[in-house]
Amino acid sequence: MRLRPAAVGASSPSRPHHARPARAVAYLAAYEAVAAPDGGALDSNPFELLAAHGATDVADAGRNSIVAIRRNGRVSTVAAVPTTSVTVPFPVEMQAVPTATAIGPDGALSVGQPTGFPLPVGGSTVWRIGLDGSLYVVELASTGLTTRACRWAR
Repeated sequence: MRLRPAAVGASSPSRPHHARPARAVAYLAAYEAVAAPDGGALDSNPFELLAAHGATDVADAGRNSIVAIRRNGRVSTVAAVPTTSVTVPFPVEMQAVPTATAIGPDGALSVGQPTGFPLPVGGSTVWRIGLDGSLYVVELASTGLTTRACRWAR
């Protein structure tokens, strides 16, 4: 039997018949051009999405921040993860690289950050972003973090 590709818009395992076509909602690189949190070069690298609090939170590893995208396309910065000073063997600023997100039992957002250059041992962190916007480190890890580092046990 010869298989033919499905027609555009047809039902398939990756696109059920009831799904709506994908549409662009927001342009993160354009948002960064007007709201770059670190003042550095423009660099947007959306890494992980999390639907929460009526928006989609995006861990942007290039932008060093978490941004929220509302259904109407409005983009706002939830938090900018700060750089960290490390010495390996000389002092250098290590950029934040947020790559994992999860909502905790109290509704606060946890953000996993593996180390950036120069990749020091013990440089990975898990940040907590409170509902009031407060940002602080809740865990230091000796190796790189994955999405599993931010999963909450149920």
